Amino acid sequence: MTSVFPWALGGPLSLYLGLLVVTLALHAAFIGYVLGGIGWVVVAAIRGRKDPVSEVARDWLPFALGAAITAGVAPLLFVQLVYQERFYTANLLLFHRWMAVVPALIVGFYLLYLHKSEKVKRRGGQIAVAVIAAACFGFVAWSWTENHLLSQDKGAWQGLYASGGMLYVSPAVVPRLLMWLMASLPIFAAGAAWQVRAKHGDESAASVRRLAIVALVGIALSTGAALWLWQQMSDDARYDLDQSMMGPWWIALITARAAEAIAWGLVARRPAARAWLARASVAGGLAIVTGAMVREGARLHALEPLRERWIMSGGKILFAIAAVVSIAAIVALYKIVRRGLAEGPPA
Repeated sequence: MTSVFPWALGGPLSLYLGLLVVTLALHAAFIGYVLGGIGWVVVAAIRGRKDPVSEVARDWLPFALGAAITAGVAPLLFVQLVYQERFYTANLLLFHRWMAVVPALIVGFYLLYLHKSEKVKRRGGQIAVAVIAAACFGFVAWSWTENHLLSQDKGAWQGLYASGGMLYVSPAVVPRLLMWLMASLPIFAAGAAWQVRAKHGDESAASVRRLAIVALVGIALSTGAALWLWQQMSDDARYDLDQSMMGPWWIALITARAAEAIAWGLVARRPAARAWLARASVAGGLAIVTGAMVREGARLHALEPLRERWIMSGGKILFAIAAVVSIAAIVALYKIVRRGLAEGPPA
């Protein structure tokens, strides 16, 4: 196990990188629901048809976005901790473009509530609200993709700074963005399928079948985009992903993706079978985690200059204490809220 990424890196670096991957996977699950859900809502609004999936998505999208933003705090902190110079440099070079992520998220967040309300009844208004919200989230996804790739391309820093531009152009931007957008479809399909089943029971078979087909399309397109991205990657990234420590994660990712595709295929044939939907959901969850591991493995070269500094650093015990206290506080608050809901409002 110690020869497998990230344990092979040793010291606190492996701990914080592992926590980055786990928290990033949780964030990706929520943001995948948002991206896939807003795409479904836009198509439904344009077609002018109400269906159980779009109704469920419209109800749950504001919550999912709030959960995604909250879950994104931890991986954002770990990215700053692990990649330091590269992450901060990319932020500064993109400058106003990067800061525009915040107002875009705020506008998109409130548009989701507006789309959910009864104030937007006309079809034209629903289309406009859904499309603008989708554009906001698409801009955020593009900005994160651009920032991630710029942080790895040190050769572009001087030229971008000298030009004063705030737009990073790379042949890897489009395939990487497309890969993550298409990967959101099976994530949304899994969440929406359970929600539709819970709300409509046996009458949800047709909706679950459509979701299964969308999930299969997403798996196929995201895989194709990943192969395209491989061709556009830097030599350093391809070299990193070819390391022996990444081998088990490649096997796990391919296995999880294949299992997910098979399970969704069987869900499409038998949408009433809860067992295959559960298998598709579990395999999809494993694909998210293993995909996040491979994602970080592509920038091993960015970690090498920091390894010596991390080996000499301390604070592990303090971090563990803080983590235990935080988890205990969350559990305690959950129990208090649950007890209050069970007892009902005071007389």
